[in-house]
Amino acid sequence: MQYCPKCKIKIAGNKSCCPLCQGNLNDDGNEAVPSPFPVIPRRFSRITFIKIVTFIIATFIILTYLLTWISGEAFPWLSTMRIGAVFLWLDILLALYLRNNILKVLTIEGFILLILNFIIDWATGWIGWSVAWVTPSTLLILGIVTFTIARVTRLHADEYIAYLLLDSLAAVLQYIPIRLERTPITWPAFTVIALYLILDAGVVIFRFRDLRSALERRFNL
Repeated sequence: MQYCPKCKIKIAGNKSCCPLCQGNLNDDGNEAVPSPFPVIPRRFSRITFIKIVTFIIATFIILTYLLTWISGEAFPWLSTMRIGAVFLWLDILLALYLRNNILKVLTIEGFILLILNFIIDWATGWIGWSVAWVTPSTLLILGIVTFTIARVTRLHADEYIAYLLLDSLAAVLQYIPIRLERTPITWPAFTVIALYLILDAGVVIFRFRDLRSALERRFNL
């Protein structure tokens, strides 16, 4: 607050002179009166964040194409980085869309990682590391993390069994590259397949009612 000794009035705000007599104002030592209008902070919406991320990813891809055009084939790994950037963009969109279901986010992100590694392995001449090591280890970790989160958050069995069965299906599909002799080392894949088959047997024997409930919920049976 400011005080005009001539008009003997108090004036809110920070004025250079009295609005009545144009005289000098004194500080009366009291705290300033807050503005009657609320200060609304600027919100950083998800749409703005998506636009910023999209712009950054698009800029990165354009720069990699520019570098390829300038250097020729000096950096063959740039194509892999472009694929990774696109998958990163999709991953961010997915995480924002499914942010309230952490198990679904982890499952889909795990499958995106598997597809990305498969594409990178294929684009670099197919050494087989994606199906020999990355796929089995990712599926094993995904199953452990899914079960751990379910226990910590105290989910009912029918709320997470479907995700474990989906992981189990992906594990069994590892037999396809093994059959086609595209997997240089097979014991990690066979180990994970066996573990998931044991899990499936346990679910069918001990949790069949929860399994049926989960399937009815997913497929509206």
